Amino acid sequence: MKKWVMIWMALSLTLLTACGSGRGGQGSAHPYAWKEKSDGSVQLTIQGAPEDGFHWLVGGTEDGTIQVESVEDGTNGQAVFSITGQGLGNGAVTFTCRRESAPQELRFQITMTLQTTQKEKLKVVDTVYIEQQPAVVAGEDGPVPYTLYTDEQGNFTIHLQSGEKPYIWESIGYDDTLLQLVSQVYDESGCTLRMTGLKAGQTALVVYDLEQDFGIRLQLTVGEDGAVTVNEHQAGSYDIPADQIPGMQELKALVGDFSLPEGSRVLSCMTANWNGGGTADHGQLRLVWDETSWLCIVSKSLPLDTLRQTYAQDGGTRTETMVGGYPVTLYSTEIEQTALWTDEQGRSFALTALATGTQEKLLRAAESMIGASNAGEG
Repeated sequence: MKKWVMIWMALSLTLLTACGSGRGGQGSAHPYAWKEKSDGSVQLTIQGAPEDGFHWLVGGTEDGTIQVESVEDGTNGQAVFSITGQGLGNGAVTFTCRRESAPQELRFQITMTLQTTQKEKLKVVDTVYIEQQPAVVAGEDGPVPYTLYTDEQGNFTIHLQSGEKPYIWESIGYDDTLLQLVSQVYDESGCTLRMTGLKAGQTALVVYDLEQDFGIRLQLTVGEDGAVTVNEHQAGSYDIPADQIPGMQELKALVGDFSLPEGSRVLSCMTANWNGGGTADHGQLRLVWDETSWLCIVSKSLPLDTLRQTYAQDGGTRTETMVGGYPVTLYSTEIEQTALWTDEQGRSFALTALATGTQEKLLRAAESMIGASNAGEG
């Protein structure tokens, strides 16, 4: 009888303390195991110390229904967390191995789905882990070192370090049906661009500063799951096709195709309303040609007299001449030279050489544009 009682007591104790447990991440850098404890909590143990500069970050606890306490931080070879719930129905918590400072690269992440049993104990429903490739660091010998990595939200991320010069980066030349720019943030460390894949395919991407004539060209593959893989990347100076300049397609939709001085490089392009209204009626381009900075204004609806009146207000000398068989009005001041004309399509042009421009150089630039237009290349 006594032996039977002892067996019954042992069985009861086993049933009372029996807990669910499981493992995941076998073969990865951070294999992990969990155990549902008799006090209703869940203990998660993650093997493998984070690399230098990385730490474990917990997410999914913001509303307070899931609480996570760090028992061991991972520096001694394993991280241990105690997870408790407060009236939880279903929820999820993430454990992310991430770099502490910019670039905040994601290296490993465990997502644990939890639910509360009728006895108000936490039960692990599922766990999923992802392991990312190490960040690619390049360009250390150039003016702007950069890092390619996946961030904690799974976004493809480019971090460009601050250089000696201020850089304003444009993301151009990519298929926006495959790739979407999520954010572009500047801080003291540099610029961070985040992109996400929309559907599977391959595309190029150029992250470029048009003013400094420097950037990074990348060949990318977007997987079925939206993950972005870098096939090739290289930093340097590249010829950026005019149609890829931000704002150029909107300008050409407004005024049509037109020619710029051969060999010029566009720095910026925009459309605007001459009187500050809401509907665009002209385009403005900043460009560099023959070691000179230029401003070009082109409009399909603004009369040339409107432009003349504006430039006449700045004073200076007005001259009438012929360029390429077209009448051209020149305005000259101490700091700039401007040529105004109307082309064969009735569009008004104002081309200004800023600061270092000479009238001879201005006439050559205007002739280049007018001549191309007359030849049918505009």
